[in-house]
Amino acid sequence: MRLSFKVCSSLILSVFPLGASADALSIALEKAHLKAVKELAGPVVACEVEKDGKYVILTQDQCLKHPAARKEVKLVKKFLAKMAESQSSGIVQTKALGPVNLGEQMLKQTFLVNHSWPEVTRRYFGFGPEDDPAYDYKKSQYYPTGTIKVNLTERAYQTIELYFDYIVPKYGENSAEARGLMALLGMMIFHETMHGWQLHTEPVRDYKRLPLEEFVAMLDNRQVAPDVLYGSVRIVEYEEDANVFTYEYMARSYEDFKAFENAFAQVKDEAWLLEKYPWLGGNYYDYYVFGQLKSAQKAAEKLAQGEHIKTFDGLSRYSYLVQSLPLQAFDRMVKINDAIASGADAAEFEAQVRQMYDEVMEVIDPDYGPLDPNSHEGKTRADAIRGVEGSMSGIKEVKAAVRKEFAMYEQAAGVKL
Repeated sequence: MRLSFKVCSSLILSVFPLGASADALSIALEKAHLKAVKELAGPVVACEVEKDGKYVILTQDQCLKHPAARKEVKLVKKFLAKMAESQSSGIVQTKALGPVNLGEQMLKQTFLVNHSWPEVTRRYFGFGPEDDPAYDYKKSQYYPTGTIKVNLTERAYQTIELYFDYIVPKYGENSAEARGLMALLGMMIFHETMHGWQLHTEPVRDYKRLPLEEFVAMLDNRQVAPDVLYGSVRIVEYEEDANVFTYEYMARSYEDFKAFENAFAQVKDEAWLLEKYPWLGGNYYDYYVFGQLKSAQKAAEKLAQGEHIKTFDGLSRYSYLVQSLPLQAFDRMVKINDAIASGADAAEFEAQVRQMYDEVMEVIDPDYGPLDPNSHEGKTRADAIRGVEGSMSGIKEVKAAVRKEFAMYEQAAGVKL
């Protein structure tokens, strides 16, 4: 982008008086132009600003002219440009869609700092299109042409401010502390960039994005639309690919992570920090800094031992597999029960139905399985299962529907699963 003579010259008039030589003005004008181009380099950054009591999204050009958004956009662009450069030569292999260069992808996508979702923007680091209420799978181009964008939160933005205001001046731009902070945000930024690429490359419609009444009608009719069934499985595969990259990225960044954790621990309770960056208080250190350091350590140890990183083991299986496994079982059980109603022998299906029942109940029923529900592990598992049901649309309804199909089979086969 070439800036106009008027814009560039306005940047230097205060330094060079009107009587300065033409050569000096020409050199200064070129330097000003290069500086302006550098500031505009990197990923596109939009912004949310308040207008008439509501938040509206402005384009990058509009944001750079807006007094309330200019600083935020420039700072985020500068930070994201460094992150994109750090991944510009790396190819990530994914199971679902093949190879991707996340550094290049960052330069194609749009980012912004979310201010309109207070309970999210002051608690988490960010979210991508799969969690963005504004995402429409029919408009899966990158914003502003479509609805795909990566939302940073106010908490993430204050982390970026900390990077430029404190970490870089104190430790240096190339220090382990600075790289560690970038890695902390990089987990979210690269993760959500991958989701943006996935949903742009192969848009899917999963049931959590449907109006609840539309999904319930499918369940009541015992016929889930093929694209919804496919999308509900595919979206979990996308999550697995993003999680695998995230854990491997954390593992590679462990030593830098540790340096940043040590630096932040020294100031996390100081009044100046909490006054200037209020969203870096609360659970920020325990969950994001120290907690993610421990996750990075475990991932690094696994990689060092040559272990494959599994992302759907432990408690995470209740957050992810519950989104696809019960619906797949529901669809399969409908076909089995319909076959039995048409004269097939129920006993022929018993082995596969029992296996399905065990797999599904383990992720949907807090009281099912070998764990003592009163033990710490049992209570933790139960909390995870109930927490997912309360946070995702359609989970409760598909659980009830698949239970109903299992009960129908029990009655037809005369068995107890």
